[in-house]
Amino acid sequence: MSRISVVLPVYNSWENLRDTIDSIINQTYTDWEIIIINEYGSNEIVEKIVSTYKNNKIIFIQNDTRLGLSESLNKGIRLSSGEYIARIDSGDISYRNRFRKQVDLLEQNDSIGVCGTYQRHKGKRVNWVHKTPISKEDCKAALLFDCELCHSTVMFKKDIFEKNNLYYDKKYYAEDFELWSRVVEFTNIVNIPEELGLYRVGDNITDKKKENIISESVRIVKKSLKKYLEIDVSDRYDDYIKNWTNPFKNERNLNIRKKMYLEYIELLTNIYKKNLDIGFYNENSLKKIINLKWKNMKYREPKDFTKGFEREFEYIFKKNYIPNFFNIIYFYYSHNKII
Repeated sequence: MSRISVVLPVYNSWENLRDTIDSIINQTYTDWEIIIINEYGSNEIVEKIVSTYKNNKIIFIQNDTRLGLSESLNKGIRLSSGEYIARIDSGDISYRNRFRKQVDLLEQNDSIGVCGTYQRHKGKRVNWVHKTPISKEDCKAALLFDCELCHSTVMFKKDIFEKNNLYYDKKYYAEDFELWSRVVEFTNIVNIPEELGLYRVGDNITDKKKENIISESVRIVKKSLKKYLEIDVSDRYDDYIKNWTNPFKNERNLNIRKKMYLEYIELLTNIYKKNLDIGFYNENSLKKIINLKWKNMKYREPKDFTKGFEREFEYIFKKNYIPNFFNIIYFYYSHNKII
């Protein structure tokens, strides 16, 4: 029995598999096992690579039917012996101190069930560090809209997941985002503000499913808004909550674009107000996320374009804000006369 069980699913992505396995072997924290789940139909080279390691802590499992990523991950979790589950994907790298730092944090904090870290994204013409939210409050709020956890850096407490039936849902391509959107109800999530992993852009399976993941993010966000804030989101807002997209930048008709911004303000304001009543998210953390979503959407717009109708929206961010009643009237008539 090992303290950490590393679950590593593989489907043909063998080119950098050895680097991934070596990065686990070289961890300063040594009480681990690796469970490698090789998908049915995966290249036989995968098994050959794994067989070169004469290490009884490396467990190779060959699927005899096609399970898909989510069910392969669930299989690995169920077969694991560890108190902690660590995730990594083939081709990605864990830095030497990753496990030590994560175990220390999880051991010292009973209320924290999931721990990720910063991660470098590297590929052709790509080299940047994903700096995720850090505190439990900020992580919870951020996961309302986006998957702000680097999946190949995640470690979690197995007992919390088993007790609450928190397994991956095979109906989703965005299996990680969908899972964390449920986990926030049962335990706290944090990120260590250090770069402790490397994600190879282009080698990971999620890249091939990106378009499906973008579309599916709408369903996940709507589900969270309904469950945690009792908000039923109209289909007309779908483009506004779709990950990694900006529906405003391609709309050339200024009147239509202004109406879109007003609708987006309406949505974000409703989210903020409902949370004031329900209190599921920390108010300041939710403010940060709403502010970030707004700034990202109006990025590169002329300053005067959104200024007229966003002033009443600013009360969310400004303390002791005194409404400008002229702007309230402007906001109302602008919203109702634009077709």
